[in-house]
Amino acid sequence: MSSFVEASREKTFLKAGIMGPSGGGKSFTALILAHALKAAGLGKRVAVIDAENGKIKKYAKYRIDDTVWDFSVSVLTSYGPNDYCTRIQEAQRLGFDIIVIDGISQEWAGKNGALETVDQLSGKNAFTSGWKAVTPMHNSFIESILAVPAHVICTIRSKMGYMLEEVEKNGKTISVTKNHVFFLKD
Repeated sequence: MSSFVEASREKTFLKAGIMGPSGGGKSFTALILAHALKAAGLGKRVAVIDAENGKIKKYAKYRIDDTVWDFSVSVLTSYGPNDYCTRIQEAQRLGFDIIVIDGISQEWAGKNGALETVDQLSGKNAFTSGWKAVTPMHNSFIESILAVPAHVICTIRSKMGYMLEEVEKNGKTISVTKNHVFFLKD
């Protein structure tokens, strides 16, 4: 017996991430995408899980062409993996079929996020105490995004950094400062 079966078309949901530096337009872009899904008939209700102190509210009733942005918002004050999972489940229970999570970086590095929780739980060895408890919570967070029967658009903060690069100019090697975007890890 084969483990392969004939594929059939099924309803699928978008899972997207938008990454950029602070002030780079991630929230705005996420709302453009959310309302484009709605305009295309691929969803009816937009929920925003806001981990940016309510900044998303500045786009309430924003108008692009003939489309007025209409969404509900829930502002997080604690960024633990379970806090996000609870809000995702609540959005699903309330019938939202497009969910914007603005931003998910705080789940890793914010107040009560994964890194802070590991530090709080860690004794002498973070791998046997802190990570043993936090890894399943973080995995549940990722799984809740992937499993929810809704379109999910996440914003992810990156850092701007500077590096010196050596370049050849007029026959001489000089050092030039270049901007680079780095993924937020810490």
